[in-house]
Amino acid sequence: MSRNKRLLVNAIDVEQEYKIIGLDLAKDDTSCVCIAESGEIIAIDRLSYADLLEAAEQLSPTIFAMEPCNGMHWLVNQLQDCGHECRVISGSAVQQYVESHFGKQKTDLNDAQAIAYLALDEMLRFIRAKTPSEMSIQALQTIRTQLTKQKVASIVCFKSLCQGYGISIGKNEGSVAKFISLLKETNKIPEEIKEALRMLIANYKVLRTRINKIDKVIDTIVSHNPIGQNLKSIPALGVQCAARLLTIAPNIEDFKGPKDLVAYCGLVPRNLTTGHHQKTAGITKRGDRLMRRNVVLAANCLYRMNKHGNLPNCKLKRWMDKKFLIMPYQKFIIQLAAKLLRIAYAVMKYGTDFDYARAGVARSAMKA
Repeated sequence: MSRNKRLLVNAIDVEQEYKIIGLDLAKDDTSCVCIAESGEIIAIDRLSYADLLEAAEQLSPTIFAMEPCNGMHWLVNQLQDCGHECRVISGSAVQQYVESHFGKQKTDLNDAQAIAYLALDEMLRFIRAKTPSEMSIQALQTIRTQLTKQKVASIVCFKSLCQGYGISIGKNEGSVAKFISLLKETNKIPEEIKEALRMLIANYKVLRTRINKIDKVIDTIVSHNPIGQNLKSIPALGVQCAARLLTIAPNIEDFKGPKDLVAYCGLVPRNLTTGHHQKTAGITKRGDRLMRRNVVLAANCLYRMNKHGNLPNCKLKRWMDKKFLIMPYQKFIIQLAAKLLRIAYAVMKYGTDFDYARAGVARSAMKA
């Protein structure tokens, strides 16, 4: 890192050529550090997004670097429309750089300068910003997740209150629906409590309706995407997994192989090798949490399909039967989830629907 002192200014000089511009993003503005071609460090403590975009329109093509945050995707798309290259740096890399180069003195300008110099490291792996279409799917799934949490909380509250009056309700939603119809007839619950429970059930029904509406919108988006249609053909994978894969891996060629996609979703064991002793622990749980959760749920659905005889006799079924006999249920589900991701990789790479006859076991390769 250069030991040149920072020159504080109030605005970006659009007449000057910059090697890179580091941005530490905040809610309404950003701290900016510009590295000139001469090596001079020019810093702006506070720069509004409007002023930043106005300067970006006048600057020659430049590299902008920043950390990931909520507004990062929007800003990257705006800067790329102006002809600039954007590099997004992991927050952990920036933190380590500040600790080693700035004596743990974390300030906005120190962060911006660390981001700028880290972006010049070609060996560093950068984070890809999402396109507007990918952001739409992500927003819909985020809203769906929040509504699902509220729906589950409502039904858990309803069951616990009924349990307090000696009424036990089963796990499935059918048991809840059955009890709702009997709510008027029971004498165990006081009338004032019944009215409050009806309000809770009404909220539950509204949430369920809204979730169904979002599901239809996501299904429409996935169905209009050729790769999404191929992903939907995979047994038990479902619309939510397909939509998430379109968001996190729109270009499957970014991954060298199926194992990279599995590792990206955090479904590979952690390596604890030291010296000559090789040891592994639980899964890393890195990457996209919602994708990992959805694909594990899909693996559970596929297991139930096989258990109830709804899966045709194929290599995948024989592999599942063999693995289920030699490992615990939890490990089996994780391995099955990883298998589904490897199959999804093959489907996305070769652009074909899932075929039971062609789905290999070792690599789940779809190539003819």
